[in-house]
Amino acid sequence: MRSLLLLATLTACTSPEPVGEPQLFTAVDLWIAVAPPQPRDVLIVIERSPAMEPYEAAVAQTLNTIGLELARWGDTHIGVVASDSETGELVDGYLVDQVDLLRVRTTNYAGTLAEVLPQRGALGHASPAPSRPLEVATRALREPANTGFRRRSAPLAVVILAATDDASTAPVADLVQVIKEAPTRIGDAIVVIGARLPAPRLEAVAAAMPNRAFVGRIGPGEADVWVGTLAPRWPLIGPPCFERPLLDGDPANCTVTQESEDHTDQHLLPMCDAASTNMPCWTIRRDPQNCGYANTSDLTFEAHYRERPDRLLYVHAQCATAQP
Repeated sequence: MRSLLLLATLTACTSPEPVGEPQLFTAVDLWIAVAPPQPRDVLIVIERSPAMEPYEAAVAQTLNTIGLELARWGDTHIGVVASDSETGELVDGYLVDQVDLLRVRTTNYAGTLAEVLPQRGALGHASPAPSRPLEVATRALREPANTGFRRRSAPLAVVILAATDDASTAPVADLVQVIKEAPTRIGDAIVVIGARLPAPRLEAVAAAMPNRAFVGRIGPGEADVWVGTLAPRWPLIGPPCFERPLLDGDPANCTVTQESEDHTDQHLLPMCDAASTNMPCWTIRRDPQNCGYANTSDLTFEAHYRERPDRLLYVHAQCATAQP
């Protein structure tokens, strides 16, 4: 059986051009073991000032969309906190949604996650206190009353829904650093922001967390753009980084296949379309934090699935990369 380790075997070959010197490139083979996903802890920080009144329906729709996405995966903790909270204590504790490999679901709530999450996040719009979502997020991660919500070994996603800019007094970089250090492993924290723009402090989060933060507008349907980033990722042994730049960047010159654990079933995987509606599929994105080390490019390969795999899968990517 092929090893679960990420393998990269480079083979030189030549692709002649009609005119001029031959173009040299290398073919990189990436073998990736796709296992059931990691857990995910999701902290949702919601503003409740009068400025939120026009966006209450959009917030409810966003929380419904998040609930539908997370319910497909299982093993998730979800907490909601008001962005003007003095303590960071979660509203009514946190939601637990876990599905084992036998598809047995364990929850601490009645109904569906898509129904309960909008109810939990209906905080109103009557608070006169300033909105400090970044500061409150760091408080929530440290608040003793929230014990059990944060699992240090689980990746963290912070979702901020706001109609005004962050009014925290601490520098954005300092608050972001606390969020980045919440998980055990570097790179396992992301921040997603839906806000009324411009919002300079909230928009600065994206610069403080390259490739780990998304800032968009709050409104109907806006969550469809980023909700997929909240899904738990599959653990891989070794980062699937490309050792050289791609020969063709857009689209990448890759052939990608998926095989079953016993290698008896094999089929091609397409490149993901703009909204990843054709899953299972694959993408290549920049990840300088995990792939920007010496002698590599900053590109990483990812496989995307709509439903949680119930068995081990292998994904084999063969991509043309530029000659060094």
